Amino acid sequence: RRAAALLKSCCRGTDYVVRWGGDEFLILLPQTDEPYSIDLLKRIKRACQESPADPIKVRLAVGAATIASAEDEINTILAAAESRMYRNKRRDSRRVNAAIIADVHQMLIERGLEDAGHLERLVRMMQALNKWSGHASGSSMDTRLNWIVSMHQVGVIRGEYARSDEDEKTATDIELGYIMARSIGEYEVAETLLAWRERWDGTGIPYGLAGEQIPRMARMLAIVHEYDVLTQGTGSGGALTPEQAARRIGELAGTRFDPWYAAV
Repeated sequence: RRAAALLKSCCRGTDYVVRWGGDEFLILLPQTDEPYSIDLLKRIKRACQESPADPIKVRLAVGAATIASAEDEINTILAAAESRMYRNKRRDSRRVNAAIIADVHQMLIERGLEDAGHLERLVRMMQALNKWSGHASGSSMDTRLNWIVSMHQVGVIRGEYARSDEDEKTATDIELGYIMARSIGEYEVAETLLAWRERWDGTGIPYGLAGEQIPRMARMLAIVHEYDVLTQGTGSGGALTPEQAARRIGELAGTRFDPWYAAV
């Protein structure tokens, strides 16, 4: 709805803004030349940049094509506009995805639903654990780990729940992060967000995955999240020392946690 309103605000009263698919719009511009259509795309992109983060800004990939003569087939022109839109989407997708997740990250902090210090500590520990385990590091992996941490509790924005069962409620929270990550094409991040509350012994949620069925980064996140909760005293008890927290996690190796990572 916000995207539709934004598009209409950029167009003239003689233009037609229509829903074209699940998440696509089509704008028909009668009696319009190519320079005007290019200017319209610039106005749309500017309006997206200026849109409020509620909880995220409106972001749209755009493309245009112009019927230049009576011989031009409308389907050919539509295909050309769509091709240009997808080309722009591929070119900008990584930057746009980063901006979307940054919006979510900031919104969680501003609403008091997450603690900035907690997120920063999780990122550092995830990076250290990934390096210790001998897996690839670098800017791409660091970005992915940042995104996982930023979105791991995104389900708390859902608000009130109809369900009273705690496990069902938590599973719903987890699935929201998974859906959001998949919607922007971040499938590895999505799988991690879906599985980080699973347990090594198969008694976790939402699907009861066990052992190495659980994605590696989800197993890492489960441990560093618990370690931070224990050492910061944000759980049900007071803060533990690092040694006490490590011992507590070690006691749950092979049941709740991956025994190899829990032994670090």
